[in-house]
Amino acid sequence: MNRFRIVLFIVLSVLVASCSGTDEFASNSLIGVWNGEVSERDLLYDLSMRIARLDTGRAAGTATYSGAVSCVGTLTFEGENDGVFAFRETVDDETVCADGGWIEVWRGVDGSLQWEWFRSEAESQPDAVATLRRGA
Repeated sequence: MNRFRIVLFIVLSVLVASCSGTDEFASNSLIGVWNGEVSERDLLYDLSMRIARLDTGRAAGTATYSGAVSCVGTLTFEGENDGVFAFRETVDDETVCADGGWIEVWRGVDGSLQWEWFRSEAESQPDAVATLRRGA
C-alpha cells in the first residue's frame, strides 16, 4: 500500500469515527447557563437552565423558575435523538410545579436554545415553550 492510500485510510477512519454517536460539538455547545421567558397557557415566567454535563441517566443540571411560578427542578439527561436533547425533571416543591416533567431542547439556527416542557414523555404537544439565550 502506498503512502497516499495509508494517509487516505487514516483520514477516512477518523472521519467515520467522529460521525458515530452524539455529536460531541453539539453536546458541548449546550453546556452552560441559558435564560429566557416561558409561555405556559396564559402564564409567563422566567427560566434559568444550567446544563453542567450530558451523561445519559445522570444528573445534568438545574432549571430555576421565577416570577409567576417559583421552583427549582433537577435535570437528569435522558439522551439525544437527531439533535433533540431530552431531560427528566424532578422539582423541589410539587405544590407549585409539576414533578416528573419531560424537557426537550435543541439548538436554533440563531444560536438560541429552543425549549419545550411536557407533563410526560408520552405527550405529543408541549405544555410550555421558551426560547433561551446563553447567559451568565
